[in-house]
Amino acid sequence: MRSRADIAFAVNIASTLTVEADEARLHQVFANLLDNAARHAPTGSTVEVAGRQLGDTVVLDVADEGPGIAPAERARIFERFTRGGSRDGGTGLGLAIAQWVINLHAGDIDVVDDPHGCRIRIRLPVHPTH
Repeated sequence: MRSRADIAFAVNIASTLTVEADEARLHQVFANLLDNAARHAPTGSTVEVAGRQLGDTVVLDVADEGPGIAPAERARIFERFTRGGSRDGGTGLGLAIAQWVINLHAGDIDVVDDPHGCRIRIRLPVHPTH
């Protein structure tokens, strides 16, 4: 497996962006998404992290320039033990856990169309209802 040092990260998130959430759980989600993106991105490419607020929703994207995820596999990648077409040593639990955490926060997580690779989008309410 190659080193993550050959991947650049670009972050474009407003400093005023906030949500009510469990910090440790969201850290777990982003650690997984960034690791996946770096693992699947081509050498010398950039993983982009972007965040913006749309009304009462915060939208966060993690995008890489890798091969992407086929539309037919997109719903399944959030199932436990599913690794898409990958055989890179992952357990297939990371995205299932990410979906569970985001759902606990009354949000959603999806793969969205991106002609340049894979883009995972998270939507979280600014003030979740309990």
